[in-house]
Amino acid sequence: MVGYTLAYVCFLQNLDKINQLIVDFNQFLKYCDSKVIREAEAESNRYTKYLLSYVTGSLVFNFFWQMMSTKTCMQQRGGDFYVKHDPCWMPVRNLYPFDANQSRYFWIVFPIETVYSYHVSCFFSLATATIIGFLIHIGCQFKCCSAKFEHVFDTIQKDEESQKKARFEFIELIKYYQGIQEYSQRVFQVFSSTIIVYIALTSLLVAVIGYQIVNPKISTQDRIKYAMLLVAWCLLVYSICLYGQELQDEALKVGDSIFKSNWHKHGMALKVKPELIFTLARTQKPLEFKTQMIGSISLMQFMRVMKCAYSGLTLLLAVTDDE
Repeated sequence: MVGYTLAYVCFLQNLDKINQLIVDFNQFLKYCDSKVIREAEAESNRYTKYLLSYVTGSLVFNFFWQMMSTKTCMQQRGGDFYVKHDPCWMPVRNLYPFDANQSRYFWIVFPIETVYSYHVSCFFSLATATIIGFLIHIGCQFKCCSAKFEHVFDTIQKDEESQKKARFEFIELIKYYQGIQEYSQRVFQVFSSTIIVYIALTSLLVAVIGYQIVNPKISTQDRIKYAMLLVAWCLLVYSICLYGQELQDEALKVGDSIFKSNWHKHGMALKVKPELIFTLARTQKPLEFKTQMIGSISLMQFMRVMKCAYSGLTLLLAVTDDE
């Protein structure tokens, strides 16, 4: 709950900046075709639908499964105390300080907990889809920029007019590249606090959920519920790290595309030498989705998070081994 509150506040604080980023993305229309943006938007929408479908389907499945296995649930609660203070139909397990199994209390607590659980799940899914959407859009812009750099000198001729035109187009592509870099830094700054909460929560949650899965005292039903939650949470963090890694790779490919171009054709290298050298040098510096205290968001970061979670799991198992 604390982690959700922190992530929610961080996201809401930057809501105006996020809306501005969406509006400012139109600046790239003068460099790329609108088809590039539409394709990126379609891919982003697919991720949103997948995540929301998984969340909704998982909650509905767990809810109806609990309704169909009420007797088994009551037997596994281990006594009347837990049946009263931890009713079987609740979406998540909580220990209430009153008899929540009574109808007058149950039908107050149950809808509140159901709505809250769905809201938390949808928030993390939508926040993740928003971050991934921006990373997808930026990655597509880098791909478009790379393709244009690679073919900018293809139609160059020996005449002065053709070479001036090619130099002008090359400088425009440099502006395009700089614009993507600046826009990326704005995106990283807006979502850095949310990512910090994500990464900090993941190690703890994966360790605790993993412990619940391997705990022999819990029921098979609870074990499956925890497994679905584990898959969902790991998928959220992995998706962000994956697209953070792909963004780094696409940014580095711009330099390769410039080198593959016909910059040497008809002595063009002499006319664009300063711009060519500085641009190639800049492209060697990787574009990293960095956050304070955590560092670069990439697949390597995901592996570090999983390693930390595994260490936490082994610690929990060692502490509770005698029990």
